[in-house]
Amino acid sequence: MASKKSKGQGAQEHGHSHEGGHAHSHAVETHGRDTHGHGHDTHGHDDDHHVMPIKTYLIVFSTLMVLLVVTLLAAIPDLGPWNLPIAMAIAVAKALVVMIWFMHLKFSSPLTRLFAGAAFFWLAILFLLTLSDYISRPWFDVPKL
Repeated sequence: MASKKSKGQGAQEHGHSHEGGHAHSHAVETHGRDTHGHGHDTHGHDDDHHVMPIKTYLIVFSTLMVLLVVTLLAAIPDLGPWNLPIAMAIAVAKALVVMIWFMHLKFSSPLTRLFAGAAFFWLAILFLLTLSDYISRPWFDVPKL
C-alpha cells in the first residue's frame, strides 16, 4: 500500500506546484541556501553573519562620545610636546573602537583581522613618514622633552 503524502510534501520533494498552483524550485524551499555543497548560499551572503544587539551599538556610541570629550579636554591645556602624542593616542583608540565593533572585526576570520591590522599598520607608517619629513624641516623647532 502506498503511503499518503500531503500536498506540501510532494511539492517540496519534486519541485511541483501545490496548494494555489504556485511552483517552487528547490532553492526557494531552502530559502536561498546552497544545497549543492559549495559552502555558500545562493543570495551571495555568508552564513556567519553576526547581528549585534542595539545595546552594544549604544555602548560603542557612548565610548566614542567619551573619547570625543577626552579629545576636547586634552586640547584645552598647553601640554607642550605631549599635545601630539596624546591626541594621536586618543585618535588611535577611536579608530580601534570603530574597526573592532562597526567593521565587525571582533567576529571576523583571522585572515580578515590580519589584513585590517596590516592596513592600520601601513597607515601608521605613512603618518610616521609624513611626520619625519615635517619635523626634519629647518624652520620647525623641535621641542625638547
